[in-house]
Amino acid sequence: SYFSRLNYSFNNTYNLSLSYRRDGSSRFGDNNKYANFWAIGASWNIHNTLFEESNTVNNLKLRFSTGTSGNDFIGDFASQSLYQYRFNYDGAGVPTLSRGANPNLTWEKNDNTNFGLDFGLFNNRISGSFDYYIRNTSDLLNPIPTPLTSGFDTQIDNLGDFENKGFEIALNTINVQNSNINWTTNKTFSTN
Repeated sequence: SYFSRLNYSFNNTYNLSLSYRRDGSSRFGDNNKYANFWAIGASWNIHNTLFEESNTVNNLKLRFSTGTSGNDFIGDFASQSLYQYRFNYDGAGVPTLSRGANPNLTWEKNDNTNFGLDFGLFNNRISGSFDYYIRNTSDLLNPIPTPLTSGFDTQIDNLGDFENKGFEIALNTINVQNSNINWTTNKTFSTN
């Protein structure tokens, strides 16, 4: 793998993060061992710009991120032809094909996008975050049924796409805080 990252912050108010990586995996076919993945993240600390003198608003940050990632969790040799000694002939083991090769097997890819807002009020006695996310997955790695006349019943291939999207809301409150009692509440709501 090769990995690079660039972070930039201006006055702790405007933040930018860029990353790029190139990954290789011998689990994939000869035609697709390598893939490129990237990410961009940005945030604006609105508190430092508009509410710096506020006694009510202690934290307010707007966030955005988007990027790609890959999945290679398919086990070793999934793209290779495999032979096994499954049968005997005249008292000797006979090697037979147990899985066919797939030189075009490639990475499962995820495209992620997130919009978020962090907040803190009244000396952060009330704080939390709102997030909206979209996650698209393509080239899903799945075992595909094959005709038994091929000598084996499944083969790993890239088949299918799906999308997850939804909201996540986190709310934290400090209800009572003194030398005798520390009572906080943390709630999370989400849809998918």
